Amino acid sequence: MANFHAHLSAATITSSITASTALSLQLANQSEIIALWFLGVLGGLLPDIDSDDSTSVRLVFKMLGMGVALFFAMWFYPVLSVVGLWLVGALIFVLVRYALLPLFEKVTVHRGSVHSLLACVMFGLASVQLSVLCGTSIVFAWCAGVFIIMGMLTHLTLDEIYSVNLADMEFKRSFGTALKLFSMDFPLETGAQVIAIVVLVYFAPSLEPFVTAVGQAEFSFLPVQEWTALREWVGI
Repeated sequence: MANFHAHLSAATITSSITASTALSLQLANQSEIIALWFLGVLGGLLPDIDSDDSTSVRLVFKMLGMGVALFFAMWFYPVLSVVGLWLVGALIFVLVRYALLPLFEKVTVHRGSVHSLLACVMFGLASVQLSVLCGTSIVFAWCAGVFIIMGMLTHLTLDEIYSVNLADMEFKRSFGTALKLFSMDFPLETGAQVIAIVVLVYFAPSLEPFVTAVGQAEFSFLPVQEWTALREWVGI
């Protein structure tokens, strides 16, 4: 199994490549790309949130706590003072980090239902819905889902690669536990994921704006005429 630093590095590289591609396709502006890049890195750490001793779970819940705190602070912005906003944000962060995390650790098992392709879809759709609730565009919302899924797939693939002993060409005991469709050992959790996916798909925004934006984008992967473009950009 890959360690935290390997997962963080892989997620950073994958998210950077995906972010640069999305920027070239003009699916998001510069400020939105930063948020998408962050989501890609977060997705690369998400599969380890079911590990009680993982650095990832503590970091993810810290980031989740800050994100939820910011969301509620923005929600209560019209009716609360600055001090009130800070108090609400601090309370939400403490509840997520120090109340929700221990509860989550008790009900989850590492490499269980979270370590699956089904979980990737669920978290991706959840990020789409949360983005819409935050008032983003539909294109950005679906981009957020793609970045979460790409990050999680990177994590699962890396764990599966580490399950192969390349020196002796042998499979380790953990082979097949990372990149799986769903977990047969946890039917209740898997069933809950299926129900969550059905609900999220029902309430999901139309995919058409995202597909249209990708179809209309002009993308050049190879550095064709970049010197001319750079000269025009700097006004030479």
